[in-house]
Amino acid sequence: CWFVWMDKGLTNECVQRMLQLWPLPSNLPARTAADFCLGFARLNKNAAREEHWEAACRAEALYRRLGDTDALSQALLLVAVIGALRDSMSEAERALREAEELITDTVPLSRQAWLAGTQGECYLRHGSPGLAIAVFRWQAELCRRAGEVTGGNMALGNLGCAQLDAGDLDAAIESLRKAVDGLRKFTGPGYGLELRLSTLAVALAWRGDDVDILPLAREAFDQLHLLGV
Repeated sequence: CWFVWMDKGLTNECVQRMLQLWPLPSNLPARTAADFCLGFARLNKNAAREEHWEAACRAEALYRRLGDTDALSQALLLVAVIGALRDSMSEAERALREAEELITDTVPLSRQAWLAGTQGECYLRHGSPGLAIAVFRWQAELCRRAGEVTGGNMALGNLGCAQLDAGDLDAAIESLRKAVDGLRKFTGPGYGLELRLSTLAVALAWRGDDVDILPLAREAFDQLHLLGV
């Protein structure tokens, strides 16, 4: 259900509705609670809100108890990425190491790409943009092999952010423009377009361009507002 809301660009409304149910009652079946927590944690995960962090951690605990290693790997990736964004690096690294053991080259390419994206986020938090660039390129390649257009564009956006962090402005702007153009065609708010728009505006301003910056910044603001960020 939550995925349908996000797909229609209604992520913030979905988050608000799920917040009305949070914290969950203690008598819910473990599977129901775990699936709710996983979905809730994925929505606006880049905002790293306390509720999303709690949901990710609870999803991990519940799937571990259920013995569902496939869903556990997803929960671990959420703990890793939200933990990195919150600077809870010890928790993020612990979750990432376990996820790396569960997500092998035999799992679907989309899951491998998600792992690569999470690894890149942790590299950036560690101040290693070169390693992040390499792993985000691999994420984009995995998405290409899987035929995932949206995932590929999101990976390009990740690559642009890492290139910007490394100080390679021209490459960052090229990657971010491609990501923004692709995400505009196929997605709405909630798929990372807003973050790529804002980062592209910053990169253009840093380079000294005087074209497109304000319209991009306004578009990014409007989308972030829709998401409640």
